[in-house]
Amino acid sequence: MTSFGLDDPVLHQARMRAGAGAWREVASLLEGQCEQLTERPERLTLYAEALLRCGEPQHARACLEAATPLLERTAHRGAHRTALNLLGAASFAVGALDEAQAAWDRLLELAQQTDDVLLLARATNNLGAIANLRGARHDALRLYNLAVPVYQRLGELRGLAETFHNLAMTYRDLGDLTQSDEYERRAMDYAREAGAPRLAIMAQVGRAEVALRSSDFRLASATATYAAADAERHGDFETAADAYRCAGEAETALGNHAAARRLLSAAAAHTARGGPAIVDAEVTFASAVLAFRTGDRDRARRDASHAAEAFDRLGAGAERQRALDLLLELDA
Repeated sequence: MTSFGLDDPVLHQARMRAGAGAWREVASLLEGQCEQLTERPERLTLYAEALLRCGEPQHARACLEAATPLLERTAHRGAHRTALNLLGAASFAVGALDEAQAAWDRLLELAQQTDDVLLLARATNNLGAIANLRGARHDALRLYNLAVPVYQRLGELRGLAETFHNLAMTYRDLGDLTQSDEYERRAMDYAREAGAPRLAIMAQVGRAEVALRSSDFRLASATATYAAADAERHGDFETAADAYRCAGEAETALGNHAAARRLLSAAAAHTARGGPAIVDAEVTFASAVLAFRTGDRDRARRDASHAAEAFDRLGAGAERQRALDLLLELDA
């Protein structure tokens, strides 16, 4: 096996298409790799990554759950570590946080055993995302700040973009919007330098979210709508869903209810494809707020209840409380 997969023409083609961001083509090219399990581990891990990028985390997770224990018993150590990282990502996306933490804890253990500093940074960054979702903001900041200097030392621009975006989200949740916007700017710069348009769009949505929380609703809507269209052009329907949700919230705040309904419907259509559980819950809650504003109390109560249950399953306490507060207001 060569480092560029030249002895495997299919893998070589798949890697080229992955490099171009054509993840749907990668998934089609490598379809059926789950059934082959450990026979071609690099094909399998790339296929699982393509499924994740195409918004199919359930399929990716099933594939990786079957393959990871088998890979651990083979000599394919690199493929095993990649599969563990992807299994954590797939579990995180579907809201199985305990399983995601177990996968990334194991990844952290392997990184420490092998003195793999890049893997250590990735595992630390991922565990920070779980801590933030569960409301442990300062633990998340500590973990992210452990990853940053490693990425800087290695010149790992993509990792820096991911971690700065994560830092921005945590500062936003802490209410430090100035710091959050600065980190999103830096994330966009690193993403563009790394040639990672998906990450740049995610950071752009993050800046729209900062504008939303700063009550600059017109800027939030315009920025998020532009980002949604950009995400759709890149086939990134998960980020598009989050962007449409942000734009829908902004239009709801502006009283443009027809526009808000259209945007939130677009967001829901994308989450229905199997996107991250947290985005699905946020879209449902945004729909509840819109229904409340337009006097549809039954729809508002139903959506707020569903959102509260989803946030509870994810351990997202602050978000759950917002949904419960809306239910209390509806019952008042």
